[in-house]
Amino acid sequence: MKIRNGFVSNSSSSSFMVSVPKNSSKKVKIEIDLDTFCERTITTIEKLDRYFRDRYGEGVDFTKEEDYIEARKEILNGNEIMVGIVSNEDGGFSSYVYEVGVCNILKDNKDVKVIFEG
Repeated sequence: MKIRNGFVSNSSSSSFMVSVPKNSSKKVKIEIDLDTFCERTITTIEKLDRYFRDRYGEGVDFTKEEDYIEARKEILNGNEIMVGIVSNEDGGFSSYVYEVGVCNILKDNKDVKVIFEG
């Protein structure tokens, strides 16, 4: 067993030690605040169209894109669309979300639907 003494710089890993009750589930739920990673919230079809025009450029028919169709449907159902970004260069929780993936983190959340990840 390795024992770390003192400060280690440029380390790409971190050790941990936790205590859990015997014979209990070893799974934990992680809660994230989507606002932390959100660049934009889209609440109307007009704002959605503007976002996709910015993303694809003028003159491109984005209305047939699968993620546009799904986002439009969600807005029409009374939901809002949150557009965000995570990076493995930020360190901290953003790197974790990037490595694990938004879909994997949110897969058990019934209130949040991932429209696009990539």
